[in-house]
Amino acid sequence: IGLPIALAGVSGFIFTGLNVEGRPDFSFGYVSLPAFVVIAFASLLFAPLGAKIAHSITARRLKLVFGVFLLLVSAEILY
Repeated sequence: IGLPIALAGVSGFIFTGLNVEGRPDFSFGYVSLPAFVVIAFASLLFAPLGAKIAHSITARRLKLVFGVFLLLVSAEILY
């Protein structure tokens, strides 16, 4: 269900930012095409590595690492 949500979000950012002055070059609305290309390339490059790492450790350790990551991110947001 993540794909339809992402597509709706991207469509909204494109639609609401089309007529905004001062947008960076190579952008559709509030969506930057260079950033999209870099993120897409990095995702394609590192997704197999992430899957390999996730399958090489136990489920308990993976949950623990993810929980610590979420705690660190939430601490950064609260700070």
